[in-house]
Amino acid sequence: MMKSKFFLKRLVLCGNNKKNAILNFEEGLNVIAGASDTGKSFAFDCINYGFGSSDTPALPPEAKGYNSVYLELETVNNDVFTIRRDFDDKGNAYWIYSKIEDIHDDTSFEKIKAESKTDKNISEKILSICGCDYKNLLKKISTGETKKFTFRDFIPLIMVNEGRITQKYSPVHRTSPRGNTLAVSEWTAFQTIVTGEDYVKTSKSESADVIKSRIKGQIQELELLCAELRTEIEELKEAVEGTSIDELDKRIEELQTVIDEKKEYLLSKEEEYCLLIKRLKEADYEKQRISDNVCKFHLLMENYKSDIERLDFIEEAHNVTEQLLDVECPVCHAISKGVIDAKQKELCHKAFLAEKRKTKILMADLGATLENAEINKTNIEIENDKLLEDINRLVNDMNESLRPVIDSKLEEIRDLLEKRELWSVMYANDSKIKKYEDRISELESSREKVTNKSKGNIKDISEEKLVQFSEIVKKMLVSWNFIEEKSDVVFNKENKDFCIDGKRKELFGKGARAIINSAFLIGLMEYCYDNRLCHPGIVILDTPLTTFREKDADTDEKDESVGKDIKMAVYDNLATTCKDYQVIIFENEEPTKDLKNKINYIHFTGNDNVDRQGFITD
Repeated sequence: MMKSKFFLKRLVLCGNNKKNAILNFEEGLNVIAGASDTGKSFAFDCINYGFGSSDTPALPPEAKGYNSVYLELETVNNDVFTIRRDFDDKGNAYWIYSKIEDIHDDTSFEKIKAESKTDKNISEKILSICGCDYKNLLKKISTGETKKFTFRDFIPLIMVNEGRITQKYSPVHRTSPRGNTLAVSEWTAFQTIVTGEDYVKTSKSESADVIKSRIKGQIQELELLCAELRTEIEELKEAVEGTSIDELDKRIEELQTVIDEKKEYLLSKEEEYCLLIKRLKEADYEKQRISDNVCKFHLLMENYKSDIERLDFIEEAHNVTEQLLDVECPVCHAISKGVIDAKQKELCHKAFLAEKRKTKILMADLGATLENAEINKTNIEIENDKLLEDINRLVNDMNESLRPVIDSKLEEIRDLLEKRELWSVMYANDSKIKKYEDRISELESSREKVTNKSKGNIKDISEEKLVQFSEIVKKMLVSWNFIEEKSDVVFNKENKDFCIDGKRKELFGKGARAIINSAFLIGLMEYCYDNRLCHPGIVILDTPLTTFREKDADTDEKDESVGKDIKMAVYDNLATTCKDYQVIIFENEEPTKDLKNKINYIHFTGNDNVDRQGFITD
């Protein structure tokens, strides 16, 4: 998109005890169509006046009593400003920070000048909201005199009235460039708009000797730079002596191959290291598990021993009770038998023996298990020691053998790369010297051409930019059914205008020229939009679709009328493609009913009994 832009939101004509004449506009395509003498051209002139024109609009009879023009502008950031100019005070204007309907006695405003030659003027304000900071244009080739770039330099390329819309000469110019003192500045304005580069100011007071002296200074400075670069090259040659780029590249490649191989081997060793560490962790875990089990087994063995001791004690107690005598009870005189029944005794003895035998078997099994566990624990400790040895060996191998080799190769590569960089610097210096020498040649040539009679130069617009501009205009003319896809549209630098299939615009009829001129202006806006160049983002055309059905009596000019299909194609195309900028067309020809619904359409009937009569409705 463009750097910045604005669109015209409203035109208001005011007067004491007069009903405001209002035209509301929108982004995209706006068409104000209707009969002749309904105020279309007057509205066009009022807009131009609001934009800083020094020509006060010629007031038609119905405009008597109106004294002020208001233009309401809205930026892409939705900021709204209003320009006010009075017909009886053409030297001044007012920049109002408000919408028209919100203007009151306390509304913030600046009183500014209409003319662009002074500070704080209309041009300065409008250029600021366009983000345009172009400074100077060439005014006279003979003296190098320049003029300030102003918004009025955009006007021929964004506003074309009824008289200019059919002109034979380029839209770049307000009038015929032959004998036109503005021709140079108008062309450099176009050049600035297309390239985004304004003209570098040349002082009027500079003589040819001064210019030659300045050029000489530039040459000397470039020669000094060349000498410094040559000295540096000689120093670099000593540093890289005995080497060449090819040799350095070959050796760097060889070293890189070795490093890659070593790195691959190192990676395999690192994988082996990780595997050994994993195995060591697993062995440590198994050793700890066995140690825990051994502790549990010892506790169980102690329990078995305690059980046997308990059984021996019980059996011994039974043996003692067998030796007790029969005793009479002193109370009841009953006899207490001290001897245990023989059968009972036998059963108890067998039970003791069985329990002891079972416990001893368990103790024997547990003893074997303990022995195996201790053996396993010892084996794991041996394995751990071996794993630690392997790990240490592997680490020493990587630290003492592999990494030093890689580090040394990398260091050698760094040294080689430094030398290669020196070669690159030498080549770069050679290239700079060639560039400076070419520039010296150009300066010497320009110095020889300097005379007191020629100080200004107009830079050519690159062919690439003109081709892009031409393609945009061609696409537009094809969409308008004016030419065929196979047609050739070329920007001719000589007449600063388009040739179509080798035919200059001036050889076309009026109707066709109006179409080509319209495409020129709208195409330029689209070109600036595509290339993010400064442009107000608005084009205003007065009767671009007017037809001429008869010979021109004054010029004997052949008629080339614009057909109905072309007119509707123009409307249809602009309604679709002009969404990102604003086109305002004042025209006699009405669009179709379908198109009216797609655009901002205002109809001047010329009859106060039928809708809106014209611009002024009072």
